[in-house]
Amino acid sequence: MFFSLSKKSRAIAYEIFTILGLILIDQIAKYIIINHSHIFYVCNEGIALSIKLPSILFVFLWISIITALLYLRTRLHHISVTEYYGFTLIFAGALSNCIDRFNYTCVVDYIPFFNISFFNVADAYITCGAFLLLYMNYYVHDNSD
Repeated sequence: MFFSLSKKSRAIAYEIFTILGLILIDQIAKYIIINHSHIFYVCNEGIALSIKLPSILFVFLWISIITALLYLRTRLHHISVTEYYGFTLIFAGALSNCIDRFNYTCVVDYIPFFNISFFNVADAYITCGAFLLLYMNYYVHDNSD
């Protein structure tokens, strides 16, 4: 069945399975962290670096960013492997942190970040994905002339 799909359909299915796999890794890590009381974690009700936002503003911001990324992703007909993984990592991280918000009303963070804040694997996905997209946009595309 999978092999009878078009090349584009297989690519979309692969991207979805990759996102689901990354979400599973993050959610398993958070489950282990939460259920082992000797491991310290924080329940982050804010956004990046624990910055607090009113709930309605947070929801508006999250929906706006995901919508913009989905729009960009669907508008790019030919994307590089680097851009593909950049978008995939960002979507996986954002969706996994969204799952936390529904399950725990916060995001479970457990990796200390320079005594400033805490982060998690999903945050690392988002950060790496953003760097990949910025790299492709500002370095590779600008230097291809």
